[in-house]
Amino acid sequence: MPETYFPTKFDSAAHEVICKLSDYTEGYGRRSFGDVESPVGFVSVVTLDETCDLDFGETSGNYPIGDEVGETARTYGVTADDVKGHYVVQSTEQGFVDVTKFETAAICDEVADSLEAAYTAWADGDETTDEEIDSL
Repeated sequence: MPETYFPTKFDSAAHEVICKLSDYTEGYGRRSFGDVESPVGFVSVVTLDETCDLDFGETSGNYPIGDEVGETARTYGVTADDVKGHYVVQSTEQGFVDVTKFETAAICDEVADSLEAAYTAWADGDETTDEEIDSL
């Protein structure tokens, strides 16, 4: 029986797995930009679909014992179906992580484009208000 997940910087165990998979070392991050100190944070765009081999099984899976992703998935009962989708993952300087799921890759990319424009404006010294960021 899976253990109960007590949220820390993630809202759920599935979000923790998605965040870990968004790291380029896992190969699922499609794009990343930003800075944890910027108004949009550090942003990763990730798509997890049927082409991704997300077998978290202890003996049959791609994430063996000792692997951080596999251990989290197995401990809390996260399955491949729980994490499939199109996501924007944002990390803040306070260490919080927000994982937002979108219905399509196109919508996900539109949001990511807006966030990247806001990040670029911030990096160039333009003032971006919190209201503008919240409206993205």
